[in-house]
Amino acid sequence: MSFVPFQFLRYSLGVSDAPLPALSEREWGALHKWAERQSLLGVLYFGLQKLPPALCPPQKLAWRWSMEAEHIRGQNKKINETTAELTQLFEKQGHKVFVLKGSANALLYPDSNLRQTGDIDFFVLGGRSVAEDLLARSGLDKKAVFNSYHAEFEYAGEVVEVHYVASRMYAPAQNRALQKFLAEEAETSRWVPQGFYVPNVCYALVMQLCHLKQHFFKGGIGLRQLVDYHQLLLHCSADDRAKVAAQLKSCGLGKMAGAVMFALGEVFALEEPRMLCAPDKARGRILLKVVLEGGNFGWYAEDYKQPVIARWFKDRVRFLRLLPFDARESFWKEAKYWMKTVSLIPKRIKRRRLALGHR
Repeated sequence: MSFVPFQFLRYSLGVSDAPLPALSEREWGALHKWAERQSLLGVLYFGLQKLPPALCPPQKLAWRWSMEAEHIRGQNKKINETTAELTQLFEKQGHKVFVLKGSANALLYPDSNLRQTGDIDFFVLGGRSVAEDLLARSGLDKKAVFNSYHAEFEYAGEVVEVHYVASRMYAPAQNRALQKFLAEEAETSRWVPQGFYVPNVCYALVMQLCHLKQHFFKGGIGLRQLVDYHQLLLHCSADDRAKVAAQLKSCGLGKMAGAVMFALGEVFALEEPRMLCAPDKARGRILLKVVLEGGNFGWYAEDYKQPVIARWFKDRVRFLRLLPFDARESFWKEAKYWMKTVSLIPKRIKRRRLALGHR
């Protein structure tokens, strides 16, 4: 059954018309569990609906999967309504925000209501001071917790993040190039009928590639994020790809792009003319290993089950292992970790805690 999940994923997304082989009850259970770990239950349910009766799962599992899909549809409906409501609220305060990832990516899927989503991510131009002013005027500042790149709060039962930094590189020169490109592209977001703004595809391709890299370097990235990137590439033009490809080196994303292209070729049979660059087999295999072992954002990785000290040692070993993948980014990530660690020593002493938060 080793290739069945990829085969069924391609079938569900309309990439391939090849039918599934007949699966046993045990194999269907394993496929469902795999989809659950990768947050792809809704996407694979879309494929399930296309299967001939002879190839469908056992009735009990089919009913369960159907109920899970309806729950995902309901979640997406509520999230879209909340996103539209907040977009309107923020516009009344004189600020146009657009949606990062999530609901924006879902619009590219065969059925946008079946992509499993998480929190609501907005981006506002102008930096932290603009975000602080926006949330204060909207009456949301008292609920918000600010960090170096976004403000997080709860609204209508949903977790919302208002980003003033969409994503970032650890290496300073590459981060400056990244922020310059994103700032220029952020000016051309577009309105969608669901009631909010989404970024142009070039912005999304660069920002989400950086997002993939950040999570990969932190040890957790899932297949759902690769599905998103595949959908973006299917919905962009040759000119869009050329424009993004020209930015990869200056933004420090060339090596990650090669790894992602290899993974997309392996999982979705993406053809090279649709890729941003040549696939990098060596780095791509490392990426796929992390994706398949850790599940969505690495939640199922063994690291999450380790005590704090053991996890700390694993993170330091990961730094050494990532050096061949991207030496410059690995060095700057580790350097910033140690700078932050030293700066937090007084707080750790005050709280008498080794760990100050969650991974």
